[in-house]
Amino acid sequence: MTPGTYISGAGHAALLIWMLAGWGLASDPLEFEVTEVAVVSAEEFAMLTSGAPPSVPQTETPVPEAPEVPAALPEVTEETPPEPAPPPETVTPPQPEEAPAPPEPAPVAPPA
Repeated sequence: MTPGTYISGAGHAALLIWMLAGWGLASDPLEFEVTEVAVVSAEEFAMLTSGAPPSVPQTETPVPEAPEVPAALPEVTEETPPEPAPPPETVTPPQPEEAPAPPEPAPVAPPA
């Protein structure tokens, strides 16, 4: 038997013992959000979907009165229209300077 066989056997035995013992395994369940729901009867569902306003108990709070609207609207005077704003100045971007041409490479002498 080769050393690889001994190493593989020991690794597999350790893995089996670890799995059987359950070391490192969490037994706590994960947390998640729960939404509460209510059950309605068929009559309540029909009332909700019929479009009729629900019966709401009357409240004791007074309803505010609507403000009075004057009978005649005030006269509108003719105003002069405002002068249009002057057009914004156009900014021309600066022209990039031309880079000088690269020098020509010196001719290479043939090897002697």
